[in-house]
Amino acid sequence: MKVVRSASPWKTEKLLSLPALLALSLLSFCILGYHPDAEDGGIYAAAIQQRVHPWLFPHDHAFVAAHVGNGVFAWTVSSLAALIHLSVTSCLALLQLAAIAATLWASSEVAKVCFRQGSARFGAVLVMAFSLSLPVAGTALYLTDPYCTARSISLPLLLFALEHLLRRRVFASALLLAAAFVLHPVMALWGALLLCSVWALQRRHPMRTFASYSGAALLICLMVYLLSPVDQGALRVLAATRSYWFLGQWEWYEVLGALAPPVLLLWILSRHEKTRGAGAEERLLIHAHAATTLLCLLIALLFARSSAAHLFIARMQPLRALHLLYAVFLIVAGGWIGDFLHETMNSRKREFVAWATLASCIATPLFVAQLEIYPASQHLEFSRRPRTNGWARAFVWCREHTAQGDLFALDAHYITVEGEDAQNFRSIALRSSLPDYSKDGGVASVSPSLAADWLVGMAAQTGLNRMGDANRLARLAPLHVDWMVLPKASATSFPCDYQNDVAKVCRVPRPTP
Repeated sequence: MKVVRSASPWKTEKLLSLPALLALSLLSFCILGYHPDAEDGGIYAAAIQQRVHPWLFPHDHAFVAAHVGNGVFAWTVSSLAALIHLSVTSCLALLQLAAIAATLWASSEVAKVCFRQGSARFGAVLVMAFSLSLPVAGTALYLTDPYCTARSISLPLLLFALEHLLRRRVFASALLLAAAFVLHPVMALWGALLLCSVWALQRRHPMRTFASYSGAALLICLMVYLLSPVDQGALRVLAATRSYWFLGQWEWYEVLGALAPPVLLLWILSRHEKTRGAGAEERLLIHAHAATTLLCLLIALLFARSSAAHLFIARMQPLRALHLLYAVFLIVAGGWIGDFLHETMNSRKREFVAWATLASCIATPLFVAQLEIYPASQHLEFSRRPRTNGWARAFVWCREHTAQGDLFALDAHYITVEGEDAQNFRSIALRSSLPDYSKDGGVASVSPSLAADWLVGMAAQTGLNRMGDANRLARLAPLHVDWMVLPKASATSFPCDYQNDVAKVCRVPRPTP
């Protein structure tokens, strides 16, 4: 039986108004940080720059374009930048802020379906706003990245699709899912697992329908697995570098991170059912969340194994379904927290202190973690601000003082060098480079035709920072490399035209005939 509660001392409906939501989005943006050229952000930024300036990256065009070739994100951003007469970097920053606002708005709409109390909806939005940098189990993903990619926009689209499906607006939900698929096919594909679970549990015979849907999903995966080509050579070498593809290679705490959210939701739901009851949509969403978690883990265990002959499903990364599931977990958990504060706080001052304490407890460790991930870079990096990262300054020098057709080499693991902060060479320097171990390995995993070229480039650059000049020349000259970027401490007799406190840019001599 529902308990009738007194009105909350806070006007939470006003706290969910558009101006308040925009202000909270800006605060979330500042807590999350912004590093447009780091990690995957640099891959997307380089691809968009290439679309705007087709003459860029003549030597590595395929690596630059491949990662975004299956979606319309690069085309959308480049077209938008031209339409509103902004640079690509400014457009990406505005899109990142808009994507955060859309994520919070979508979270509010999902919470509105599940919870009647305004305080519960506010709690859901607040928890989501301050948890955007939360890592998603062992998937190598964050809930929202500190840079703009197709994932930044696919998440709110999937949440809006979920909200419409909970309201039984199937056609609108399908349209939003299709839009997410056009932007990011992989995230939409696995996000659809949750949407299909919700739809199945809404039927007249929910368990029978869900069992049929799960069986069909597993049968499709089996057919795709058997019909996909056997992976050999460079593809297997590449797969060995991606431990996050394979659930069997996750650490125990990563597996716990995948299982804990549905277990917690089911446990708290069982307690609430005995005390105040739960809404039908709230109960439905939690059951769908638990069922989808088990389904995606089962798909990964059966069809995404490192020892398997066929790695196609592993490359599609079914464990990315946890991304949307984490977002739903935060929405429901935040709603319960807001509901709890509504029940227990009986004065305006006490509730304000409770909300402020909650926000601080969530935001502070995640904010500190972001500072530690990018210790040598500004927390908010914008194109008009001077670079503080020494590696990024070296990359800027390459852009301003070398020819567009020049080819660069960096150590295969350069983004993990201390102080480099995963800054992407191509997106900052706008110059071609040999493929690296991490980011270009991810690109090759999406486009297997690049695996052989990735292996050649990675082998040529492995240990580049430590080897002698004779070995460097023997490896780089056959690939027609013009320049190499090294740590300042690396010994070389090659002429270095630029040097700062951490990095230097040196010419690769042409071998004498």
